[in-house]
Amino acid sequence: MAMLIGKLLLKYCRITLQQLNHKNFDNIKVYFEQHKETLFQTANQIISDILKAQYGINYTTTELRKLSATFRKNELINEVLQKI
Repeated sequence: MAMLIGKLLLKYCRITLQQLNHKNFDNIKVYFEQHKETLFQTANQIISDILKAQYGINYTTTELRKLSATFRKNELINEVLQKI
């Protein structure tokens, strides 16, 4: 979730990780503080959509062991990264 929020933050601020530096960090931080709820909701929706589409999992009702095993799969991370 944190990685996805970070990637969304960079995307919305129209910079790359390589462009992030001490000169623009404060602006990015302010953007994050002002939009953290939206960033979280967007990231949550992306992960929820992937879990449902690829694995048939509704994270709010699925057994935690199954959900945990799904998150350990690298393919889930790859799916998330493709959505950004």
